[in-house]
Amino acid sequence: MSVSHWINITSYFLFCPQIILELNSGRLEPVEAFLGVRYAEVVVRFGAAVVGPRWSGTRLADSMPPVCPQWLPDISNRTAALLQMPNTRYYLLKRLAPLLANQTEDCLHLNIYVPGSGESLYS
Repeated sequence: MSVSHWINITSYFLFCPQIILELNSGRLEPVEAFLGVRYAEVVVRFGAAVVGPRWSGTRLADSMPPVCPQWLPDISNRTAALLQMPNTRYYLLKRLAPLLANQTEDCLHLNIYVPGSGESLYS
């Protein structure tokens, strides 16, 4: 597999295989996604972030990182939840809940989207 794109983050070179996202709208061009790119690391909880160690070679950036901790209202009982919020909010939270299952205080990752070439490395 060849790698067609690279990202330079504060002079740390990161070579990533590309993921092409075809968007549902016919008006939008494809984008390349570099997911879960670490830009710093935490040494001490609530301390300042520091630049992480350099690496060589290829780093995969093809999966979403954990999300920062978030509190969601209890939506397990639909009837009770709808007393506290409109239908649209309830269904939005129901769709988002699975995406928020993996949470961590280490939130030092970026998801980077750039205009895509339209050619996937995996096809």
